[in-house]
Formats: sequence, structure tokens, C-alpha cells
Amino acid sequence: MTEYNKLLRLARTRIDACLSGVAGWPESAGRYLERGRGEWLARYGYLLAAQIDLAIPSLGLVGAKPFNGQVKRMEIFRAILDVSKISMIVETGTCRGATTEYMARNFNGPIYSCDLNQRYFEYAARRLAGWTNVEVQLADSRRLLQQLFELPLLRDRVVFLYLDAHWNKDLPLLGEISLILNSQISAVAMIDDFEVPFDQDYGYDTYGRGKKLCLQMLSCFRDQMKYAYFPALPAVKESGPRRGCLVFTTSAALDQHLQTLTNLRRATQRDWSV
Repeated sequence: MTEYNKLLRLARTRIDACLSGVAGWPESAGRYLERGRGEWLARYGYLLAAQIDLAIPSLGLVGAKPFNGQVKRMEIFRAILDVSKISMIVETGTCRGATTEYMARNFNGPIYSCDLNQRYFEYAARRLAGWTNVEVQLADSRRLLQQLFELPLLRDRVVFLYLDAHWNKDLPLLGEISLILNSQISAVAMIDDFEVPFDQDYGYDTYGRGKKLCLQMLSCFRDQMKYAYFPALPAVKESGPRRGCLVFTTSAALDQHLQTLTNLRRATQRDWSV
């Protein structure tokens, strides 16, 4: 019986691998059609790929778990919600919508999310269709932020921003942060995949010279980013892939609340100079 179960698991693994490859074909067709000025037809390729993804949850899709599957990061998110009186959430980089869905389960206010990858957008839009407080857009993150920050209703509200759109050649993070810091919005932002300078066991993204997600990359914002934090918990006690993050706020009043959270550690002058 044990040998039979091993063979069954092996067969399922190979079938899933084949199905994953099949799901990539319509996406590739969509990209080809876009290059050939067949944008209206290309959408059907992305849509078919998304439908295959939705139909076969066993594929082990990238971004299938909220906050990378990091339990302690989820606790940080919930703690920020508890102390900051958040009125709206904005996520850049929807991916599979797993984090978006987790946010919707823990927050009743409006949630806006965007992604430039059409396959991810088609997938997430359908996955999240049942959440009436969630709006997913196929859009550049900087454009979405600019549009939302112009809304008069945000002037007296607190926004939580989850910045996770930095997986492509075009790195929107600096533009996103510039928009946040130069707006008049009271916000708490969390950047995923960010280097934790005092704990190299946390993973982070790098996209070549000058494009490593770290404090040095944000040195041009140092004077404006007075209130920045890292996870206080050592990476070895985190679950999942143990990706680092940076949390910052635009408000001195919100900073007073963040200081009360034991799962966050204030960024020091030494952290900025490492």
C-alpha cells in the first residue's frame, strides 16, 4: 500500500507539471498576439490560462499563499489594522489574489489592488469576485496610487498600502514611495521582499545594480522616511519563505501607534548606513 501511495503521488506530480505547462501555452499565445497588434484576441489567451489555473488548485501556483505564507507577517498586518484605524487598503501587485483575499477576510473597508500581468489579473478578478469590498484593476501601480490620492475622501482617512509590484524589469517602487510621501495622505505602508539589514536570514529582491530592495536604494527619501520599521522577530522564527519587509508611515500620530507594536523594530541610523 505504501508503494502504491508513492506511485500515486509521483503520478499526480507529473500530471500537475504537464497541466502547468499547458496553462502556459495560452499565455504565450496572448503575448504573441499582443506583439502582433491582436490585443482584443490576446485577452482570450490570458483568460484561458487563468481559467486553467483556477480549475487546478494543486498546481502549486506562485503567490498562492497570503503574505508569502508567513504567519508572523500576517500578525504584523493585523496588529497594524488594530492600532491604526485603517479606512482603506491599497495593494500593488495583486498576483494570485491570495494576500488580497486574506486582507478582505480581516478588513471590511474598501480594498483596491492592481497588477500589470493580465494572466494574474484575470485569475485574481475571478477569485475575488465574491468580495464586494474588493476592486482589482489591470493597471500600473503608480497610476492607481495617483488616482486614489486625488480622491477628496482620503484627506481625513488612514490608508494601508501593501507594495508588492516589484517583480518586473520596470521597478515601480521608487515612484510608488514618492507618490506616498508627497501626498497629503495619512498612510502606513509595507514593502514586501525588502532587506532586513540586521538579519540576513530574511530574503529580499534584487534586480541588478542599484535595484536591490534595501534602505540604501531609498536614501533619497531618508529625510522624509522618519518613521520606518523592520520585523522584530528573527527570521528563523518566521514561517514560509521568510521574506523581509519594511514598514513606514507618513504621520507622526500613526508612528506613536506603531511604536507600541512589539513585532516591529524601529530602523536606526546604523541600519541606514549599512
